[in-house]
Amino acid sequence: MSFNKTFGNTNPLWRHIAPVLAAFGLVVLAVVIARITDLNDRAMLDFGGARAAATAEPANENVFRVRFTDAQGNIHARRIESGWLPPRIPSEGGEIIVAYAPDQPNRFLPAGSSYAPGVLVFVLFLAGLTLVLRVRQQVLASVRAKRDRSTK
Repeated sequence: MSFNKTFGNTNPLWRHIAPVLAAFGLVVLAVVIARITDLNDRAMLDFGGARAAATAEPANENVFRVRFTDAQGNIHARRIESGWLPPRIPSEGGEIIVAYAPDQPNRFLPAGSSYAPGVLVFVLFLAGLTLVLRVRQQVLASVRAKRDRSTK
């Protein structure tokens, strides 16, 4: 027995369910990326934190000892891994700009570290939302077409 004989020649249900599942997958992927990159904290530091010049010294491969002086004159230092996302710390080290929380200056990251993951998460979420809205349009058009055929 064929699919069309069983369910008729109308738009099969899977044509509406598959894009919704894909949209759900895109949104879940966006959430996972946001969690892995700690996007919330990064964005809070980038957009609500203070900025300062810092010195980055190579410690190991892709690991740097970054230190800066906050507004009160206290020196803060920690090791930061330069990952694959921008802003990358130059391999020889040097001066970089950090964003830090004024109430907790030990929480700091290279300034701009939320931009790349933020854009990626936004694009994935927008793609998922677009898929859902397109499916909604298709379903509404299908319902209208059936209603118009039944009234004739």
